Amino acid sequence: INYNTNSDQNGTYNKDWIFVNVTASDQNKDEIFLYWNGVQEVFSSNSADLYWSNKTSLSDGTYTFYAFINDSAGNDAQTDLRRIVLDTVPPALTIVNPQNKTYSVTNIELNLTINENASSCWYNFDLGANISMTKINPTYFSDSPAIAEGKHTVYFFCNDTVNLTGTNSTEFTVDRTAP
Repeated sequence: INYNTNSDQNGTYNKDWIFVNVTASDQNKDEIFLYWNGVQEVFSSNSADLYWSNKTSLSDGTYTFYAFINDSAGNDAQTDLRRIVLDTVPPALTIVNPQNKTYSVTNIELNLTINENASSCWYNFDLGANISMTKINPTYFSDSPAIAEGKHTVYFFCNDTVNLTGTNSTEFTVDRTAP
């Protein structure tokens, strides 16, 4: 019993379905099963030695599966266990800093957290050029740029591991001029 090339591989995907397709051959086949998240079930379709199931409308999360065959002589075999993570929701960004207030310093620390691992985060001021942020850990990013006086809107963007982009923004003012 072996996975066919169109069967989903281990990994993270931006979709809500998983396709499992195996070739199971034996002169005395008895039973072929799909073990979906540890629960034994029959494949939804088969033709000769091909067996497949297309699991659809799945929620975001982690799924595991493998296929099993036995024959009338009591021999059995199985495929390796595959682990698929489905992710269809962009990351949620929480701005730690700057806050919506007035600052009297040149450098303002920009910090944000996200609700899942991110591959990259960046920002821009007032829809200007994008600037990459430093990844402190998988869900925390930071930078400390020099910022001109005036009222600004900073726009933040983060890509998760399947390239879904989350966004957030905040306004603040820099005023270093004494009254």
